[in-house]
Amino acid sequence: MEFAPYTARPEIFEYLLDHPEFASHVTRALKVARYKIWREAGSLWLDDGWGVKGTFALAHAEPGLRLMHAQGAYQSALPDIKGRAVVALAYKFQPAPQGRQQVTTVLTSFVQIDSAVLRAIGKMGGSLVQKKADREARLAQLHAERQARYTAEAARATDRLVQGLLRVRAENHRLARERLLADPTPYMVNEDLGFR
Repeated sequence: MEFAPYTARPEIFEYLLDHPEFASHVTRALKVARYKIWREAGSLWLDDGWGVKGTFALAHAEPGLRLMHAQGAYQSALPDIKGRAVVALAYKFQPAPQGRQQVTTVLTSFVQIDSAVLRAIGKMGGSLVQKKADREARLAQLHAERQARYTAEAARATDRLVQGLLRVRAENHRLARERLLADPTPYMVNEDLGFR
């Protein structure tokens, strides 16, 4: 499934791909997605906020491509539906107006349900399963696009904040240094022990 191009800074886009735990914190903080990713017992876990929960791992990474393996279950009032998936995310950056970059992404997933009965139903209703997988892929892409946009906006605001904090920190450091050099005596302790 190919998605419409959107503006993204390559270094931020790839950083978020390579740090999914952090990416999920960002999306939740910006309120653009419900999913949560965390590390537990050496595995990355994903909860999509709609009933799907499981583990995933990056199987291969290279510029323009990420391959992931996932396994988990859809949890509802019915018995859990367990399955596995291989997900391929291909992406390419191209120049955009105003010196920016835009990314085009293609998301492909291969899903296997771990139930003979559900696989048989899936063969009959394969289009329904594919529609669900496509919907999840569209949602994931929408979240990535929103995250890239909000992250770029937040990066500008964060940069201004950090620059302000650095100026304050540098000024505080300068004042502390001046005070220490002007009168080092208050910082010396216990003359009886020979400290001076």
